[in-house]
Amino acid sequence: MFTWTRGQQIVAIVAMGVIAASAAYIGAHRLRRAPTPAEDEFFIRPPDPQERETILVHVSGEVMRPGTYYVAADARVQDAIWAAGGAGPNADLSALNLAAFLADGDKVGVPRRVRPGAAHAPPSPATPRKVNINRGTVRELEQLPGIGPTLAGEIVKHRERHGNFTRLEQLKRVPGIAEKKFEGIKPHITL
Repeated sequence: MFTWTRGQQIVAIVAMGVIAASAAYIGAHRLRRAPTPAEDEFFIRPPDPQERETILVHVSGEVMRPGTYYVAADARVQDAIWAAGGAGPNADLSALNLAAFLADGDKVGVPRRVRPGAAHAPPSPATPRKVNINRGTVRELEQLPGIGPTLAGEIVKHRERHGNFTRLEQLKRVPGIAEKKFEGIKPHITL
């Protein structure tokens, strides 16, 4: 018959404790519910600070699951629609700029498609908000019609050198913005 010394008994008890703790740990992780695709995809859950930067947007109208969603900070309108489960069967995606960048707090309204012969559609709730020429970033300013990254950068440089614009017409002082270009962007800007 084998007799255990006091030291062997302690080692055996510690080993059994380690095995039991390991089994409990593995069992707990196997029983933990796996995230559903809706939770795991498109940052629908609140973001983990360890993850990449996110923004919160509101998606409404003709989508499968209207609501608020976390999306990547560099997300576009189409990403917000996907986060809301995709467009509904009556959605008119041609009324939206699916490639437009989003900003924190934006609302994306997907309008309903108008049937031929029906009255004109009401103005789309997804009409982009006006860009503030005194606070807009280069990325926001380049969303204006006819304004690319170079011209958007010129607007920011002019603002930094000369201070904020006090009237919209002062935007014509920026090199590259003539009367015709100004008239094209005037409905889309604010102070």
